[in-house]
Amino acid sequence: FIADALVAGENNGFEEIHIDKGTVLAADVFPARSKVKVIPREHGFEGVLNFAGDALAGALGAALTAMVCRLTEGRKKYEEYQEFVLEVKEKATRLQAKFIDVMDRDTEAFMVISNAYGMPKATDEEKAARSAAIQAGLVKSTETPMEMMELSAETIALTESLLGKFNTASASDLGV
Repeated sequence: FIADALVAGENNGFEEIHIDKGTVLAADVFPARSKVKVIPREHGFEGVLNFAGDALAGALGAALTAMVCRLTEGRKKYEEYQEFVLEVKEKATRLQAKFIDVMDRDTEAFMVISNAYGMPKATDEEKAARSAAIQAGLVKSTETPMEMMELSAETIALTESLLGKFNTASASDLGV
């Protein structure tokens, strides 16, 4: 049920990601040639990406923070902050990758639970195996939400640390 979408190329500095028949533009979120896991709506999994979507939003926030740093680099007006801006850019890039990893792991955990609910339950043995698989999947699925919240708090603090030290022409990008 999981379809892979490959980053197709660049469009005005944005990477173009083709998913099914639609196109999504994402500013520096996915490195070139990376894969994005998507569960198409026609498979009835509309709710699957609810949490994974939160992690994707975190990745976008971290990517925008890194982009603002790149737009600040080398600007004479912000020369005194260059070392700091470079550090923030590196941290934001690492956070972006962590968010994408959390998103993938959360989707995988959901699929374990979903598959477990589809297991046969005609005999007592099948019911026991199904119940054990559901419980194992539920336990595993509790790991990523807390990690995503911690990454979110770290990203917000990192973004806030740039206030007054970045290219103000990109203020709306930092505010997202």
